[in-house]
Amino acid sequence: MTMDGSNRYQVSRTAHVAAPPARVYAIISDYHQGHPRILPPQFRNLVVKKGGRGAGTHISFQMKAFGRTMSFRHEVSEPEPGRVLVEQEGRA
Repeated sequence: MTMDGSNRYQVSRTAHVAAPPARVYAIISDYHQGHPRILPPQFRNLVVKKGGRGAGTHISFQMKAFGRTMSFRHEVSEPEPGRVLVEQEGRA
């Protein structure tokens, strides 16, 4: 996680997983079942507001970081469908 001085955060995680890429992507892009199960404990109360699989999904959640709990609303896009998911602050 990095802070750029404007209250913006970027979170990323990289790991090698012994599973077919399509299976991993299916889990990550499933915001009803798969995604919540792989989040670290700092993420709480993930709620799907719209959609639930990949692009067009709107979610809300809380994250505990830097000694406080913050609430977020994100909209999911897929700049490279089936390969890249992006969550951005949105209208969730």
